[in-house]
Amino acid sequence: MAPESSSGQVRDFTVVQDGEQYVVRVVGDQLRIGKQTSDGPIWLATASVADLGGEARRALVTGDLTCPALRIGLRFVTSAALGPAAAGPGGREQTS
Repeated sequence: MAPESSSGQVRDFTVVQDGEQYVVRVVGDQLRIGKQTSDGPIWLATASVADLGGEARRALVTGDLTCPALRIGLRFVTSAALGPAAAGPGGREQTS
């Protein structure tokens, strides 16, 4: 996870979930989750900052990107918010 930008209340983080890279943007009390494209993020889902545990929320507020609870929490809310979208077309898991 790495910060993409930081200005005011809007912050972006990169989260790797199941080998896929996602952008998580913090806007106030919301987490917007999307995929980065050359034209900017395509937003796929929204979650609440309240979905993060207490330690992860504190780290988010202070900008402590080294906090394991924040890294785990962002991966958890990304996975939960994307649900079937993370599995590929048709919501089915892709197999190789």
